[in-house]
Amino acid sequence: MPIIGREAPADIVIPAAQVSARHAELQPLGGDLYQLTDLGSTNGTFVNGQRIQSAQVRLSDAVSFGSLPVDLRRYVQPIAAPAVAQRPFAADGRPNPGRLATPEYYAPRPVSPAPQVQRSPAPGLGTDLAVALAAQKSFTGHAFLTFALYGFFWLPGVIMNFVFLNEAKGVQKLTGQAPPGMGCLTILLVFCFWIPLILLILAVLAGGAMVTSILSALS
Repeated sequence: MPIIGREAPADIVIPAAQVSARHAELQPLGGDLYQLTDLGSTNGTFVNGQRIQSAQVRLSDAVSFGSLPVDLRRYVQPIAAPAVAQRPFAADGRPNPGRLATPEYYAPRPVSPAPQVQRSPAPGLGTDLAVALAAQKSFTGHAFLTFALYGFFWLPGVIMNFVFLNEAKGVQKLTGQAPPGMGCLTILLVFCFWIPLILLILAVLAGGAMVTSILSALS
């Protein structure tokens, strides 16, 4: 029965860190039904989100070794059960029921090739790892650092505020949710940069209007 592992001599080699050297065994049961047995792997074998020791699976089931998703359909050719040639006699020498002992029965039956299925490639390990790491990132400490910079050096505080907030937006785009501390960075940018900037512009405009009125009065 085919052995799935990280390296040779496994029958099916999946070179990923989550896969043990001898991770699991896959036995064809007929059709698209297989018996999947974990061989004491380090990271475990999962079927449809549940960790299993041995279970019957179909090619369409969601199978993963540790955190690595594995599409069994990619390996349907290597693990297909071998075709058995039809013979007119049973093992004990008696004719099989309904079979005639004619020469054509001694020839192996042609085996039709498995249909080629077009499917999208499984997501890469690098993408899954990046999403998992991004989901654990927190910007609370970045917000405290930015607040301290504003207190001592306003311009570096503004620069780091923009840098940290832009990084937090990248994490939000990757994971689909705002990381911790992103709201604090947004509030700091509003109160320490945008509001003072707007007030400064208004003051400049008001001062310009005042200067103009004074010059008009003097002329």
